[in-house]
Amino acid sequence: MPKKRAEIRDADEKFVRVIVGLHKLSQWAKEAGITEKELIREARRQRKLMAKEKRKAVKAAK
Repeated sequence: MPKKRAEIRDADEKFVRVIVGLHKLSQWAKEAGITEKELIREARRQRKLMAKEKRKAVKAAK
C-alpha cells in the first residue's frame, strides 16, 4: 500500500507542476502580447534551431 501512496503523491506533484507551468506560460504570453499558441510555437522553433546548431558543432568537432 505505501508504494501506491507514493505513486499517487508523485502523480499529484506532476499535476501541480503542469498546472503551474501552464499558468506561467499564460503569464509570459500576456507579457509578450501574443497568444499561448504562438508562444509554444516559437519555443518549439527555438528548441529545434538549438538542436540543429548543437548537431553542427558536434559534426565540426569530429
